[in-house]
Amino acid sequence: MLSNSYMKRQLSIILLCFLSFWELYAQETKILNPESYDLKPFLKEGFLLDDLSITAIGLGASEDNPFWIYRNTNGQIDAETNVAGFLHGGVSYYVSEKSYFEFGAGAIVSNGNKSAMRRDEFYLSYVNPWLKVTLGSKNPFKKYQGLSVVDKDFIVSGNARALPGLVVEAPEPLMLSNTFSIDWAIAHYELNDDRYVSNTRVHHKRLGLVVNLNNRSQLYGGIVHYAQWAGNSPDFGRLPASFTDFIEVFFARGAEDNTVIGEGQNSLGNHLGLYNLEYNFTPSAGRFSFYHQHPFEDGSGSALKNFADGIWGFYFGPNTVDLDSFITGMLLEYVQTTNQSREDRPDNYFVNGIYQSGWTYHHKTIGLPFIIPIGGDSIGFYNRTRAINVGLAARRANWSFKTKTSFAQNLGAYRVPIEPQEFAIYSYLNAAYTLESYGQFSLLLGFDYSDQNKDTFGAGLEYKYSF
Repeated sequence: MLSNSYMKRQLSIILLCFLSFWELYAQETKILNPESYDLKPFLKEGFLLDDLSITAIGLGASEDNPFWIYRNTNGQIDAETNVAGFLHGGVSYYVSEKSYFEFGAGAIVSNGNKSAMRRDEFYLSYVNPWLKVTLGSKNPFKKYQGLSVVDKDFIVSGNARALPGLVVEAPEPLMLSNTFSIDWAIAHYELNDDRYVSNTRVHHKRLGLVVNLNNRSQLYGGIVHYAQWAGNSPDFGRLPASFTDFIEVFFARGAEDNTVIGEGQNSLGNHLGLYNLEYNFTPSAGRFSFYHQHPFEDGSGSALKNFADGIWGFYFGPNTVDLDSFITGMLLEYVQTTNQSREDRPDNYFVNGIYQSGWTYHHKTIGLPFIIPIGGDSIGFYNRTRAINVGLAARRANWSFKTKTSFAQNLGAYRVPIEPQEFAIYSYLNAAYTLESYGQFSLLLGFDYSDQNKDTFGAGLEYKYSF
């Protein structure tokens, strides 16, 4: 029989070899399109000021602000905002050449919101080559340069303010061999806003597998899981919140005891899931990505009975490191949420009978921004839509441009249909000019067309100064 000390020594050697191999792999990875990667280089020891900036925005519109001027802004701008100011700061402390702490904080002042002054980001992170821990609220990285209909994914789009919580994850997929890498995350959030079920908790986890087909081709397949659970309901009182209940939520199982009617039919809590598939091809010209995000909220959706709901997309990020490219990103997406498995008992995305505020935070949809609360006395969302989204980003000298246009067919919901169906076009342009010592000026333009509602035109000026 092997002694415990011998086994501990062997495990330590294996762990050190694994971490050394992973660090070597991370160093050798070359990024051709930095705009589309959430990476930060490891530096020598000491403090580094990442960002200290102030931003002022003035907006004017014929009605409410156009769709893409205020959607996916992490709750910074609202439909009725005319004036807004932001203060943001970030600093890093490098413990070594392989690890650092990062602190970020931001504040927002604006009209058009119940809270004239509110927090933006507020977080502390620790990062090394194989582990990232974040405590607080951090806005999601704009994976496709803000050209997509979602900044992160179908469930967390960047449309609402960042959820406060604790996230433990891999900063990059951890390499198991030359072919396979593992991506993972686990998180706990607290919804501290004004909502129907107060003190709602959110559990989250992510598990993915990366397959390196060759040195230019990579395939990613993963599953994402979120679940609203616990809290205090005005209808049912205190909802199940014990550790045993958390285990049921973790494995998406129904609870036989102490559950309320309707909550345990599929599983305890309100569950939202996502299958995430992505193929990346990276020749010298840049990065080509083909991706599909498939949502589900119960067994029928996870069994793909709601196919082809989700986001289908293509993104190209040119090689901006080695090549002088005017285009820095281009994107094409098709979005569909009309199937929902069946018409008699649809998945009814982002809706739940117990957690009647649904998948929102501070009254804004957390996920896909085309899914919007019905409002008034109605509970639920207009969550049946089809859309095509086109985006383009460019840069030349001190100028940078970003534009996207979405062509949408809005059907309402199965139980609250929009009749006749609405056809709408949401268009947006951001043209920015950076002065060497005097900050950045941006012109914002938006135009929304609807065959049922008034067309909306909006324009704005933004000034940002970084110290």
